[in-house]
Amino acid sequence: MTSVWRWKPKSAGRRRAETGGGERGATIIEFALLSSVMFLMLFGILSYGEVLADYVQLRHRVGEMSRLVALGEDAADRQSIFGEESRKTIEGFIRDDPRCLTFNLTSLSATSMKLEIFYDYRENGECRVMPQVPFVPLPGSVGATNTFTVRN
Repeated sequence: MTSVWRWKPKSAGRRRAETGGGERGATIIEFALLSSVMFLMLFGILSYGEVLADYVQLRHRVGEMSRLVALGEDAADRQSIFGEESRKTIEGFIRDDPRCLTFNLTSLSATSMKLEIFYDYRENGECRVMPQVPFVPLPGSVGATNTFTVRN
């Protein structure tokens, strides 16, 4: 007598024990919850990196501008150097929008001057490179200041 092979469906309990007991759906849900937090952290780190990079660039530019302005021959020469270096600073940023940067050069005394540069990110974030991340508080502007002595 020949035996006929028949396919027998596995019972639900036996199938669940072999595949991990229904853990597949729980893993997908855990990944969805944790990946959103991880992406939020990643974009927060990148946004703070953008702010830090802007601050470092401003500190460098205010030092260079102070040095060049201090070497100017007279007030008119210093003002022209300040204007030229301000234009170069605007072109050096990723967002070369003149509305984002503010320059202030004030004379404190006959031999002392103060240079300030501020990068304003604006309320709607139009001066940001990274998108605004929810629940991540970022500064509205970054600035650098330098007080220096001019030669007569």
